[in-house]
Amino acid sequence: MERGLTALGTDSLESAVTTVETLLRDPLLHVELRGFTDSRECVSIECDQLALRRADTVGNWLVAHGVHPDRMRVSRGVDAEIQAGPNDTEAGRAAGRRVDIVVVDVAGDTSIR
Repeated sequence: MERGLTALGTDSLESAVTTVETLLRDPLLHVELRGFTDSRECVSIECDQLALRRADTVGNWLVAHGVHPDRMRVSRGVDAEIQAGPNDTEAGRAAGRRVDIVVVDVAGDTSIR
C-alpha cells in the first residue's frame, strides 16, 4: 500500500483475488485481517488507526467479492514494531505497509492460528 493510504494497489489485487477464491472454495475457512504501517508514515495512535483502516479496506474488498463478513475479523491495528522488512530502507518500509491475512479457524477448530 502507498504511504499513508489505505487503497489496494494493483500489486495487491492478485493476492486479494487468490484469497477470495480460497475462501469461496472452503466455506469453513475463517481469517483475521491484520493491518500494518511503516515506521515513518504515522505516530502513536495514528498508526493503529491507519493499520486498522487498511485491514478494513481489505475486508470490505473481500465482502464486495462474495466473502461473507462473518468469516473474517479485523484485528486491532498493528504498528511499525512488527515489520516485514527493515525500516531503514524505502523497500523495507514499503513491505511493512500491508495487510496480513491469517487463518484463525478451519472446520470449527479454533486451535489453528
